[in-house]
Amino acid sequence: MIWSSDPEYEFNELVMREACGKMDHFGSGVGCSENPSSSPFCISDDLPVKIAGGKIKPFGHLTELRGNSAFFKEDKEIHGLDAIIFCTGYRTDVSFLDLKIRNDDGRMDMYLMCFPLNRKHNTLAFVGQYGTDGPMVVLGENQARFAASVMAGHHSLPSQKVMAKSVEFWNNASNARRPGFDNYLIPGLAFLDSIAIEGGFYPSFWRLFLRDPTLAWQTWYGPYLAAQYRLIGRGRQWEEARETCYTGYNEGLQCVRHAEKKMVDRPDLRRRRKIRIVRLLGFSFVLIGITAFRMWKEDSNIIWKIMK
Repeated sequence: MIWSSDPEYEFNELVMREACGKMDHFGSGVGCSENPSSSPFCISDDLPVKIAGGKIKPFGHLTELRGNSAFFKEDKEIHGLDAIIFCTGYRTDVSFLDLKIRNDDGRMDMYLMCFPLNRKHNTLAFVGQYGTDGPMVVLGENQARFAASVMAGHHSLPSQKVMAKSVEFWNNASNARRPGFDNYLIPGLAFLDSIAIEGGFYPSFWRLFLRDPTLAWQTWYGPYLAAQYRLIGRGRQWEEARETCYTGYNEGLQCVRHAEKKMVDRPDLRRRRKIRIVRLLGFSFVLIGITAFRMWKEDSNIIWKIMK
């Protein structure tokens, strides 16, 4: 996809091919009308397995609810429902405020999706008012921690010019992934680190390395954990967060630790390595010989000129 002339097309094809390889999403009626590049998706086998097993039955688009009956667009009906769970999402509505947070096109001008711009006093903050492909609970916690630090006077926000530039960046990032601002789609992990950097609790490699080199290495090259952002900064909980991180790293390997390691005899691999070593040594000797010959030739020419 890196060298593709149309990476968006390649990405959509890859995701849809992998997803439909396990279950025909469109034949089963659970396919999305939008491409994966412009809509959130979840990598999970739970839904396909339950649909294949008959525990979940897809019915299409809901058009009406009447009593304990549901009516769908494809002229399907379900009667005698015990419960209805609404998963329709929500729209941000802060009409009770005098401040206009959301523009007519849906765009929100808030620094790190938290503090509205052009405010004399930063006493109003929003948490979790956006869509993302990252861990929303951790993002919300980081936003709340950042907002509390600002309101308590422990952290000062940058200038309006700097904040406006940041707002423009994240709005463009969301718009590039999902056109329009009706439903934001912020890059989760990058946004997570940006909040932590601004709030002063980003798990810097070198700051962790000076205190616990192993933890620093696992934090940077291991999986993302919420506890990583509790290691540094105001309100940090070093001992508890450190223990949680180590527990997460270690338990991630428990599923394979019981297996006995077996060494595979690879004479072909040893033979290939020997051939590579011989080729490398041969090339080195030839290169050294050519260099020595050229140096000897230059010295001979100099001596010949002196003798003449």
